[in-house]
Amino acid sequence: MFFDGASEETRFHFEEYILAHLSRRALYGTVQLVRLFVCGICGTPVPDPYVEALRRQGKDVFSCPCGGTVAIADPKEALAQRYPSQIDSMDLAADRQRDFDAFVLSANAETQSARFVEWAGDERVTLAIVFTDVIDSTALGERIRDERMYEVRQSHFAQSRKLIAQHKGCEIRTIGDSVMAAFRSASAALDYARALCADPGPAQLRLRAGIHIGPLQIEKGDVFGRTVNFAARVVGAIKGAEIWLSEQAKADIDVLGARRHEELEWQRHEGVELKGFVGAYTLWSLSNTASD
Repeated sequence: MFFDGASEETRFHFEEYILAHLSRRALYGTVQLVRLFVCGICGTPVPDPYVEALRRQGKDVFSCPCGGTVAIADPKEALAQRYPSQIDSMDLAADRQRDFDAFVLSANAETQSARFVEWAGDERVTLAIVFTDVIDSTALGERIRDERMYEVRQSHFAQSRKLIAQHKGCEIRTIGDSVMAAFRSASAALDYARALCADPGPAQLRLRAGIHIGPLQIEKGDVFGRTVNFAARVVGAIKGAEIWLSEQAKADIDVLGARRHEELEWQRHEGVELKGFVGAYTLWSLSNTASD
């Protein structure tokens, strides 16, 4: 592992996570950490035998022939006292991302169903795709336990379905705490997202929602392609309880110019990198997510 410009804390957590990941998947006792100590002046690595010999003598500094000194003490123990382990939280974040990616994959079958094709009305259409997700649902589940969390999810999904129907959309899939739905315009998608964020059903829930609009070639499965994947990455870029739109969805809102959207306040986010897409993109977040 090599670090370039990373902070001490970042280096510690990165190393800790890599070692934990390898140790889980390797034969017991076969993962070994070997540190390379390099002179900061001449850039020459300190030979391992020198490090071992100096440590046996109780020394923690190597004097380089160039005149520099190299600290050869293992920093892990001191850093562990300074920075609490983040392995569990990183595992949860990784698991949640895998679950969400699986959610996007599993939606493919639903977009090929007769129900969705009939709702779409044509083989090639332009639709707004909405992904919603519950913020900090893992922590909430730990507090209220499985049975109560199941009831919370069902109540939330029931509220979502009611609002989808009100805005003439189509639920594509739900999994875990997430909803994927399609609407005939970005305006309808935004109205649904605002209403659901304002009233998600159970009062303790806080949501994030991502919206993108684009063409879908349903008969060839293209609904599972770029438009859906891009919408999924929009919601993935959100950290807090907010609604974010792609630039295309925001342009659709602006062109329609609905009076109910005139007072909305937007924030522009430039240079956003999205997993699986080359380059950087402009996204828009809604400052006030409450529904009228």
